[in-house]
Amino acid sequence: MILPEEFMFKRTTPAMNRRKVIIGTGVAASGLAMAVGAGAFSSVSVERSVTVNVEGDDADAYLLLEPKDDDIAEIENGKLELAFDELEDDENNVRGSGVNEQSTTEFTDVFSITNQGRDEARLVVDEATAEESDTDPDWELIFYAVNGNDDERTELNADVSGEELGEAGITLTPGESTDVDVVIENNEIEADDDGDDGQFDTEIDIIAATDDSRTYDADGLNGD
Repeated sequence: MILPEEFMFKRTTPAMNRRKVIIGTGVAASGLAMAVGAGAFSSVSVERSVTVNVEGDDADAYLLLEPKDDDIAEIENGKLELAFDELEDDENNVRGSGVNEQSTTEFTDVFSITNQGRDEARLVVDEATAEESDTDPDWELIFYAVNGNDDERTELNADVSGEELGEAGITLTPGESTDVDVVIENNEIEADDDGDDGQFDTEIDIIAATDDSRTYDADGLNGD
């Protein structure tokens, strides 16, 4: 039977419109997926919990600093302090109260440093904090790491201004320790005219950097 042309038109028109709706929905869905994937947003605010434990130098800090010579090194308010002033004998009598003018004075096994982290670390002392800021400094402190029981030692002072530690200092594996000697170069500081002691002070920066550090380039760690 042949249907009238008008009837055929009415049957096909709804099907064509319905298909157009489906395609249109598909395009809309794809467009939404692209927008989410692009990660475009105006503002995100999240709140997270952070806990930081603080330990004293001689307790459970990641870098353990312990006094070895009680006449010079002590823990004060949780921090290691060195004072090269009065030295007492076994009977607590003061035998000396300062280094000589224009002298080089060595102190052995002053304190120890232990790596209590989980990675190998390169250990140095920022030389800029261990001397007077001058091309010809009036005084300088030189720190040495004692290598095991053979009494050989390695200078720890290093230029860290370029943030590249190179092969300076020593490396400490997790749990490894080193004793530290201190040499004081007194070039110009003199006792006061009335006989009182002269004095100079500083705060040194002890740096331990691992291979993952983005602040310092600790070259040669972990077999690199």
